[in-house]
Formats: sequence, C-alpha cells, structure tokens
Amino acid sequence: YGLDSEIKHFTMQGYDCQNVVATQTGTVNPAQYWIICGHLDSISPYTQTDAPGADDNGSGSAAVMEAARIMSQYEFEYSVLYILWGGEEQGLYGSAHFADSAATAGTDILGVVNLDMIFYGPTPDDQAELHYNTASTNLGVAFDAISDTYVPALEKVIASPPVSASDHSSFW
Repeated sequence: YGLDSEIKHFTMQGYDCQNVVATQTGTVNPAQYWIICGHLDSISPYTQTDAPGADDNGSGSAAVMEAARIMSQYEFEYSVLYILWGGEEQGLYGSAHFADSAATAGTDILGVVNLDMIFYGPTPDDQAELHYNTASTNLGVAFDAISDTYVPALEKVIASPPVSASDHSSFW
C-alpha cells in the first residue's frame, strides 16, 4: 500500500520472534503516533479438534491490513503505525517489547486501537467489547460515539474492569 514497513525482531523464551510494523507518516505531527494493531499468532490446547486461529486472531490481523489498505489513501496529521504482533498468546511479548522500547525512546503514542478476536462467535455478532483504562477513557468514549453514528445497531459492552489479557494493555 506504499507504506514503509519492517520486521522488528525480539526474543521470546529464547526464540527469535517478529512484529510487523508499517508506518504512514503524518503530515503535521509525524513524531506523534496512533497505533492500529492485532496479533499474528494463535494457540490451542486441543490442536486436533480446536483451531481458533481464524478468529483469534486472523480476524484482527485481516482488519489491521484492511485499515492500512483504506487509510493509506488519505493523509493524517499524526503518523499511524499498523502493527501485527508476535507472541501475544504466550504472554503479550511482542507488544510488551515494542511498548517498552517506545517508552525508553520517549516515543509519543497518542492511542492504541487493538483488534483482537473481532469476529468472535457465537451470536450476537452485532456486539463489540470495549476495554479501556482511565488514561484511555477519551478514546473509548470516542469509539462509542462514532459507532453510534456509523453502526447504530452495534451494541457496545464496556468491560469493567477492563481485561488486560491482550496487547492493548502493554501500553497502559
């Protein structure tokens, strides 16, 4: 899609793993970032009978790529990072490595939209679960308002307390 992209390596339990990062540079504030992300890996304790990878997290990975495809056609004031994490199922390794490195470097991350299991079944399939902490309340409220405007049938479930078992929590 014409974006600068790279593979960022990190070590997870002695293994070489990767995050895939594509950057859309902002026009006014290129050193401030929004992140749209999901994780690439999947896991199942019952690999012969239960393979949830299409949902967890093929659905989120595909949505990140679709966001990059559509959004890359526009210009934004801030930079946008489209990131696919490795090592989420083993303990958020990819996002934790990235978030720790960003914090050490003083990277200005404005917000993170994490897409994990976005086509989760069973029904109802018109429901979105929002997880945000106090620092990201404005982002959660904005998502709620935007979805009311553009997808009024979408029921939002505000997770309280928010779940920290996905990559968004690495940035909290």
